[in-house]
Amino acid sequence: MTIRLEKPANLKDVLRVVERDAIKNSIKFKREETQGSGEGMGFAGRYVIHEDHIEVTVTKKPFIVSASRVNNEVQKYWKQACTVAGIKQIL
Repeated sequence: MTIRLEKPANLKDVLRVVERDAIKNSIKFKREETQGSGEGMGFAGRYVIHEDHIEVTVTKKPFIVSASRVNNEVQKYWKQACTVAGIKQIL
């Protein structure tokens, strides 16, 4: 399953928020310049940063969790992380 996300101008700040949240929730998170991956809580996936978007590929999920639920939760979390990163920039 692949999910396309908007690429924010403050991408590095947003990825710091994602990494902080991953550590807080005992999720393995690996971040590189143009890609990364994560695994934990029954889920695994990777992301690739493109010029105008980010492509997230979910490679493992619990059977009982629907693909649409995963998509909705990823989209929701991404918007939240972007908001938090934006607020931290202002402070």
